[in-house]
Amino acid sequence: MVGRPAESTLSLAGLILTGVLERFPGLRLGVVHGGGFAPFQVGRLDRGFHEKPGLVGKHISKPPSEYLKDVYVDTVVHQPAALRYLIDYMGPERVMLGTDYPFEMGDSDPVEFIRSVVRDDEEAFRVISGGNAAVLID
Repeated sequence: MVGRPAESTLSLAGLILTGVLERFPGLRLGVVHGGGFAPFQVGRLDRGFHEKPGLVGKHISKPPSEYLKDVYVDTVVHQPAALRYLIDYMGPERVMLGTDYPFEMGDSDPVEFIRSVVRDDEEAFRVISGGNAAVLID
């Protein structure tokens, strides 16, 4: 239950901190499990960048949060407050419907989960439930 989001976090942090996203600014990347723990701990990554520039900032020219905002994350976070945070932090244009199918931790009704969080925001619902995925794979 913790391992898979942790792996997403490590992979994403690795892509950011080794400079891959800086060297390939047009790369479109979708990260499962809501981006892992990265969106929720990005302050820690930024703090490391500022406090340990020779270590954390060795391969990047701006704080990790700047790169994180360029990736897409899915909605598989299993808690409305967590999804609300992702939408607020990443922007609805960077969050896309996820199911985690066929795994046992999958969201049984991802469309309703999104609807329960965005409520009457039809544009956010449209882009999160399908529009962003179309952009990502176009």
